[in-house]
Amino acid sequence: KAKAWDIWMKNWFLLGLIVVIILARYFPGWGRTGGPIRPEYSVKYGITSCIFLLSGLSLKTRDLLVSAMNYRAHLMVQITSFVIIPLFVKAITSLLGLTSLNAKLLAGMAVTSATPTTISSNVVMTANSNGNESLALFNAAFGNLLGVFISPLIVLILLHSTPETPSGQHGLDYATILRDLGTTILVPIVVGQIYLYYFPKSIAWAKSKVHFPTLNSSCLLILVWTVFCDAFHNNTFSSVSAGEIIAIGALQGVIFWIMTFFLGFLARLSLPRNKVQTFFEPMSKEDTVAILFCGGTKSVAMGIPMIKILYSSSAGSQLAGLLATPLLIYHVEQLFSGAFMVGWLKKWVGRGEETLQSFEK
Repeated sequence: KAKAWDIWMKNWFLLGLIVVIILARYFPGWGRTGGPIRPEYSVKYGITSCIFLLSGLSLKTRDLLVSAMNYRAHLMVQITSFVIIPLFVKAITSLLGLTSLNAKLLAGMAVTSATPTTISSNVVMTANSNGNESLALFNAAFGNLLGVFISPLIVLILLHSTPETPSGQHGLDYATILRDLGTTILVPIVVGQIYLYYFPKSIAWAKSKVHFPTLNSSCLLILVWTVFCDAFHNNTFSSVSAGEIIAIGALQGVIFWIMTFFLGFLARLSLPRNKVQTFFEPMSKEDTVAILFCGGTKSVAMGIPMIKILYSSSAGSQLAGLLATPLLIYHVEQLFSGAFMVGWLKKWVGRGEETLQSFEK
């Protein structure tokens, strides 16, 4: 019993992911949009706001401002997210288009590549890895703000002249999306920062009673549960064979890890600027962790609504489920990969910079 409990405590988030997906599979009605708990309100605004309220209560304002000025990290994450990954995926899907693999699923991979980085899981996992949470928070929010305008354009470019290209005129409800980003991210952070400034002792007391990272991770599991309740309720996976799911999953898994290693290499790269012994300084381990979690991940919260809007016609609505399938598969993969990375990255950050300093000397 003690051994089983130790295994659960060590891997509770990974096991929790499996549990919530199974629950969503067999009881999708509870967490679906319009269901008994009305997740489009209770989870979208309540649970998501809780995650960013906890961030606001935990982060020093100075750290947020310093992270906002880290332009090198922002460029690295956003260029990877909106340029490198879409181009890489376009090259792969163009080659695979010559095979018998489902063309609509390949188009779904292209749509997935166009979405911005996810928000909640990036912040939670960066914090759990002892990375730079404020940098992850800024990049996630900034990326989603850019994604409102850039992602639909990328989809149109990637799928141009294909049967899966969105047809007709489509207008994203920018006002609603920006309002949602403000109410679920910006407002909770500001409220948390104000409360932390005026009542630091009460926050210290709360942290001594409640483990904030565990609470954050629990909120993330609820978000994942509702996403998959919607997917199973709408029979998203019913028209796709197991072999196709495995093939797309394997492809996207490889893409995720290639991009993760690529970002890690760039973040820690040390190059001579000239013949004088001056170096292009590698980023700190804490910043690198934030970049790893932000650069290769993709947002279901932004991707699913975008697909519904771009393919809102009667013909397009039949295509939307297939296009969303790669995004949902990628969502699972990045969560499990991220949960796996947390333990290793936490140990890596804890070792400090001795290895790098010794190497440089």
